[in-house]
Amino acid sequence: MVMAFSASQLDALQAAYATGTLEVSYDGRTVKYRSLAELERAIGVVAQALGLSSPLAPTGGRNRIGLVAHTRG
Repeated sequence: MVMAFSASQLDALQAAYATGTLEVSYDGRTVKYRSLAELERAIGVVAQALGLSSPLAPTGGRNRIGLVAHTRG
């Protein structure tokens, strides 16, 4: 079975995730997820189906920590 997803579904999933809500409504349907992890997986599935990288996946340029050492001399 092939499922067609829309950008409005992805927007609704992302909005729910951002607020910690497990119930998502779009196109006259309501889905209740069991956990934020399950909701996160749904976001990844929909994003991939739309040909996008998951908006929740870390990218190489974000969240990096750099350490610098200095000596006097």
